[in-house]
Amino acid sequence: MPNRPETPKFFKGAQLKVGIIGCGYVGLPLALRFAEAGHKVTGFDVDAHKVSMLNAGKSYIEHIPQNKIQQFVNSRPLQPRTNDFAKLKDVDAILICVPIRRSMSGANRI
Repeated sequence: MPNRPETPKFFKGAQLKVGIIGCGYVGLPLALRFAEAGHKVTGFDVDAHKVSMLNAGKSYIEHIPQNKIQQFVNSRPLQPRTNDFAKLKDVDAILICVPIRRSMSGANRI
């Protein structure tokens, strides 16, 4: 296996604006990781309760401490948490972190 750099070259020195759709068990940790790396992150979710909790700097996921969310909300790398999907036009990259629904037969429906 070739030796790969930990960070792709296009990330070096750049501050990306990242939009993450779905602020649940996958999306929220991912958003926090991008914020830790120095990128601006906007979290999008249809759940108004999650959006208001994030905007208040509160955690709704047991293994993510509230102070970690507060750190990035207060210092602003974790930008407005919103259900206004029109703001997706303002980001450089979009990551979709939503569950896949299954049909009655068990087949995936996207």
